[in-house]
Amino acid sequence: MPLKILVVEDNTDTRLALHHYFKNAGYEIHTAVDGEEGLYMAKSELPDLIITDIAMPKLDGMDYDKENPFRTRNRQNSHPNLYRSRQL
Repeated sequence: MPLKILVVEDNTDTRLALHHYFKNAGYEIHTAVDGEEGLYMAKSELPDLIITDIAMPKLDGMDYDKENPFRTRNRQNSHPNLYRSRQL
């Protein structure tokens, strides 16, 4: 069974590029357009990895991390998150 990745990204071109890249690499990919949808998808799809943009409407990447259902205090049972941003 391939690893499941959730991509949370509001920019359509970036979201599609990440989707195609990881799908072609053999991963199962799910996408969300903002942090609120990302939280819903994280709870319903139970991904192995979450890649999220930091600057998004509705719920940005940092607030998303606070609400992430997989985040635990000791991080022993949490799922890995990768944060990315185009802003420098």
